[in-house]
Amino acid sequence: MNRLLLSNPAFEQYGLKRLALAICLVLLGASLAHAQEGVLQIERGFAKITRGTKVRILREVGTPISLTLEDRVQVGTNSKATVWIRDGEETIQLASRSYFSLDSVSAGETTISMPTGKAQFKVTRKLGKLGGKLGGKKLGSKAKFQVRTVTAIVAVRGTEFVLGSESGQTSLLTLSGEVAMASAEAPEVEVTVPENQASTVQRGLAPTAPVSVPPEVQKEITQSDSANSFKVVAFPPAVPIEQARQQKKREEEKKKEEAKKKEEKQKEDKKDSKKGPDKKESEKQPAQKQDTKKPASGSAPGAPEEKRPTPAQAPAPVPKNLPRLDNLPQLPEGLDQVLENVQQETNRVRKKVIRLKLNRK
Repeated sequence: MNRLLLSNPAFEQYGLKRLALAICLVLLGASLAHAQEGVLQIERGFAKITRGTKVRILREVGTPISLTLEDRVQVGTNSKATVWIRDGEETIQLASRSYFSLDSVSAGETTISMPTGKAQFKVTRKLGKLGGKLGGKKLGSKAKFQVRTVTAIVAVRGTEFVLGSESGQTSLLTLSGEVAMASAEAPEVEVTVPENQASTVQRGLAPTAPVSVPPEVQKEITQSDSANSFKVVAFPPAVPIEQARQQKKREEEKKKEEAKKKEEKQKEDKKDSKKGPDKKESEKQPAQKQDTKKPASGSAPGAPEEKRPTPAQAPAPVPKNLPRLDNLPQLPEGLDQVLENVQQETNRVRKKVIRLKLNRK
């Protein structure tokens, strides 16, 4: 039957083509599975690369070696290695006793793991702006560079920084640009570490507030071969993750309230702008229009207005409930005649005085 099948012209025409296509696909899949994603070069000492069940010890200093997503790199004691990704746009200098692996390298994202050790990272390719949640919840499709340790997630936006991970603690020093760091237990609780500042995160705690690092301390950290070099930085106390979550929630609610007030104010301003300048002016100055008075008919045109008394010069208020004239008490009998006689005598004396003055003249 096999002889008949092989001698069939249809098999020769189609079967061999399918077989050749299947072989090509298998070979292509094998090549893709081990496609080069980075380049490793030993600078000093040695490194161990584990790929599946195979282990290689590399001692060729200065010789580039291709890395794939399956490779796990362990830098030896008193050794140093450099990894290049994306044709050198992403450079990682691994210190001794560091563990490193490439998790994913896509068109817009690079994710690597460094469970323990120390490394200096430099990213020169253009990435999205910093300002999203870590863990892939808000960063979306923006290009990014992420590093994961046992206790932290670090997101980069085109920068240079040093990262140290040891004994359940991850420390970060930003040399240029900005780096966001969050606890691996709570990616939503993060801090942004600007240039020349540092932060650290431990298990069960949120990242500490960034602190400034003097140039001499930065130099000591970058030149050190151990993650313990971050112990020279006086980090502030860290708060528990749950407390940090509650604080972040309050801050977000406050921001929402402020944004709501701002939006309402913008609506009011927009509404006022539609009323026109004349109407707005009339609403803004109603008191001025009420105080405006026409000049008196007897006053000359352009005459200065009478100055109004200041509050200190204003007369005292008239008391209320004054007695009416018809309710005043009656004068005693005969007193009217006495007052009239006094008035007549006063007039007589005044006339006499006037005559005397005229005679003297």
